[in-house]
Amino acid sequence: MREAVTYLHSLGHQKIALLTPPPKKISSRQERIEGFLEAFSSNQCESNDAYLEIYDPGPEGLYRAIKGLHEKKDPPTALITINGRVTLETLVVLKDLNLQIPYDFSLLGFDNPEWAQIVEPPLTTIEQPTYQMGVAAAELILRQITKERRGRTKQKRIELDTKLVVRESCQPPSN
Repeated sequence: MREAVTYLHSLGHQKIALLTPPPKKISSRQERIEGFLEAFSSNQCESNDAYLEIYDPGPEGLYRAIKGLHEKKDPPTALITINGRVTLETLVVLKDLNLQIPYDFSLLGFDNPEWAQIVEPPLTTIEQPTYQMGVAAAELILRQITKERRGRTKQKRIELDTKLVVRESCQPPSN
């Protein structure tokens, strides 16, 4: 998430919104939220320039959130979505509101779904190493099975690097 905020700042965006449903017990979602907020403090930016938009789940909640952001006196110029599903729903809402990417908002998505490169404009995304994630998960499961036989199990945390995939949905702010 830090890479996303840093990239948007490099384009001149100061006010950036993160769109997410409530994190609940989904640790990756909570970590992305924390990373978003930490990116603002580490880049020595104003914390009130970070718009954490936790919306009611579902398309109606997202619609209200984006409409509310757009109608603010000093709205964000860029949106980051928490995952691929939210990115897709955001595209639908922006179309319904007649808002254009990257003119009304730059849009940076998470997960780099296959369709991100064929929508107009092609989306800038954060790509996760899905193959490496699968390998790491399989190795953890095998270790877990082996250790259970010996009566020892321990939770393990693995962090993998993500990659920024720059396409056309992010440009310097127009205002």
